[in-house]
Amino acid sequence: MAIWFTADTHFGHQRIIDLCARPLDNVEAMDDLLIKNWNLKVAPDDIIYHLGDVSAHSTRPISDYLSRLNGCKILIRGNHDNDEICAAPQWDNVYDYLEIDLDLTTDLQKPYKLVLFHYPIADWNGYQYGKSIHLHGHCHGRTPTTKRRCDVGVDQWGFTPVRFEDIKARMDNTTD
Repeated sequence: MAIWFTADTHFGHQRIIDLCARPLDNVEAMDDLLIKNWNLKVAPDDIIYHLGDVSAHSTRPISDYLSRLNGCKILIRGNHDNDEICAAPQWDNVYDYLEIDLDLTTDLQKPYKLVLFHYPIADWNGYQYGKSIHLHGHCHGRTPTTKRRCDVGVDQWGFTPVRFEDIKARMDNTTD
């Protein structure tokens, strides 16, 4: 079982293609690419945290998308995630904000406390002691990665979910 993170898929949102300069011709191509990339990475028994903005302005029900996606899906609600999106039965849990302990000692040699929130924040629980890392979405790549904060949105990660090991490697290579 692997643990994955993503954000800002914006399923069904035609305008996001232009707003974020996504190299796709139309919303159907975008949705198909996001679903394909998700399922190439995320196995049915994996856990995936979606840090908000799952869909926006879609003419299709959110369940049409979620039912096609692998994994145990946990939503951290974003600004586009209305009550209908949050109530979809495919979510295992829905939160506005979440702190988790991620113990990957076999891969990274120490456990991590992760603060998961849709929006980037300047200060969070454990920040002052250097004991936690903040993962977020919302910015579509406009907020630089630091040693303790990272945008996990699809626009930053090749339109695919990302594992913490890869997030941590990117964070370790920053100058901040």
